[in-house]
Amino acid sequence: MIIPKQQINSAKKILVSAQCYLQKFIKFPDIGIFHSYAELLHAALLESNQLVNSFIPQPCKTIINGRRYIPDCYVTFSNKREVIELKPAGKFNDAHFAPLSEFFNSELDAKFKVITNEEIFAQEQKALNWLFIIRVLVNNAHEATDNQECQLIKLLSDKPEQNLGDLIQIGNRMNSSLQELALFRLIHKGQVSINNDKEIDLNTEVSL
Repeated sequence: MIIPKQQINSAKKILVSAQCYLQKFIKFPDIGIFHSYAELLHAALLESNQLVNSFIPQPCKTIINGRRYIPDCYVTFSNKREVIELKPAGKFNDAHFAPLSEFFNSELDAKFKVITNEEIFAQEQKALNWLFIIRVLVNNAHEATDNQECQLIKLLSDKPEQNLGDLIQIGNRMNSSLQELALFRLIHKGQVSINNDKEIDLNTEVSL
């Protein structure tokens, strides 16, 4: 049985040879190294999914037909585990799929899954919204917002659908920053949702 862990040495080598992204998440609290824009967006979508408990980029390595192979992501859900590979148009060597599926099933009790980059890019705005939310949460992890969260829940209980500008006092930046942080924490917990069709702004629809 192998223990999933980000393959740092392999990831660092690619930093100088490919367009990579570094990002700290909540469901992956270390600094993740993502080898493509699609991988970064995929991680943000995982963070938005209430059924996902945690994820690990580049979680392990194995040998397939004499060549080293590192999958893109390992995901633990509330009731299952998946090892994920992202590919343009979902193109993956059919001869490799079966042995890798067997390997990950036996070693990680996980299903091997190939996802198309196009499927990820179709949700780009939602992923970008969540990258913004996560960066706010990670950068302000030391701030306490219990009171603001209770106030927001009450406001949304009285009126379940509002705009972000109705909930955040933008003229009072000190207070509004804590309200914004509290709102994003409620969104991350799944207690509040937002409309992800457009970039987050004061007109963004918020609902309980």
